[in-house]
Amino acid sequence: MSPTSVPRRLTLVRMRSMMMLLCAGCRHLAPGEVCAPDAQLDFRLSISELQAWEGRTVWVAAQEQRRGAAGPSSRQAVLLSAVVQQGTVSASCPRSLSQNVQPFWAAYIDVDGDGRCSPADVGVMRPEFAWPPGGFSRTFPSWERLEWSPVGSLVGVDRPDGSRTPFCENLFGAPAPD
Repeated sequence: MSPTSVPRRLTLVRMRSMMMLLCAGCRHLAPGEVCAPDAQLDFRLSISELQAWEGRTVWVAAQEQRRGAAGPSSRQAVLLSAVVQQGTVSASCPRSLSQNVQPFWAAYIDVDGDGRCSPADVGVMRPEFAWPPGGFSRTFPSWERLEWSPVGSLVGVDRPDGSRTPFCENLFGAPAPD
């Protein structure tokens, strides 16, 4: 073993230990989920009054849009799933959000149970002006209610050519079939 490999090994062990500390209390992520504690702000969302969709899976996404000299770019900060239990669903991801220009979050309910974002599902998309300095923490309903719409009627974000991405493709990784 060379003398230079020991410090590197110790560094990797320290990094792994730090990640475990950063994510203490994090739940195990399912395939396809994103919750990387590589930013400064926490994401927390709780939605109730979902009794009509008891037992269905809800997917929650948060994206951060940036505009730079090379054009717009986006970062998938959060992509989590949860099952509606007792009419409520919650998602949280510590230190996953950063300050940026155009953040937004969205959710869809897998109404037909096919495991993907599809036309039979309902969703909601909410732009934010910026993530709050203390992190994003919302509970619905509060002073406002969420308006769930068929996912086919929702649009994603602007593309460089001026067109808009479909809701499912942009936020949840797959186009909704026709």
